[in-house]
Amino acid sequence: MEMQLDLPKKSYFKAEEICAIADIDFVFLKFLESQFNEITPILSSSGQKYYEEKDIEVVLCLKILITEEKLSVDVSKERLATLMADREIFMSYILDRNSDSTKICQYDDTETLEQMMPPELNLKDGEKSEIAIEVEQEKENEKENEKDYAKLILAQTRLRELKLFMDSIRAKHNWNS
Repeated sequence: MEMQLDLPKKSYFKAEEICAIADIDFVFLKFLESQFNEITPILSSSGQKYYEEKDIEVVLCLKILITEEKLSVDVSKERLATLMADREIFMSYILDRNSDSTKICQYDDTETLEQMMPPELNLKDGEKSEIAIEVEQEKENEKENEKDYAKLILAQTRLRELKLFMDSIRAKHNWNS
């Protein structure tokens, strides 16, 4: 059985919601976001940042590492990477240390959250929001970019091989360029 946080059932969360869930200040969230690549908010076309559940998990873990265990950012990065390598250990770490210190398990302010959500995110089951569509398009673009990057690396490798071949011919025939 997979362990998980007791969060409202939704795809995306605003920064204010993450701050309420993790019981942190907005400034601390921005600091974590600037220092840790594991926190990856999605930027909507209107400029609003939306976070996924995985981001909340990382924020909760970092809150423990930095504020409770008093670890430096560099040490926290290493520890976070170690914890995230095994999802069960990662979730156990978060849940065990957050059961008393934060309100994550009691957070159930869904009416307020629904009121806070922009109308385009209040959808019925099966419907996709503009943000979800944007995210899917962004992921497709990333896949295309990865394919293009792989092609560029392959081309670069072939050019290096060709240059080495040309250099060997020049050396063999004592041609100077």
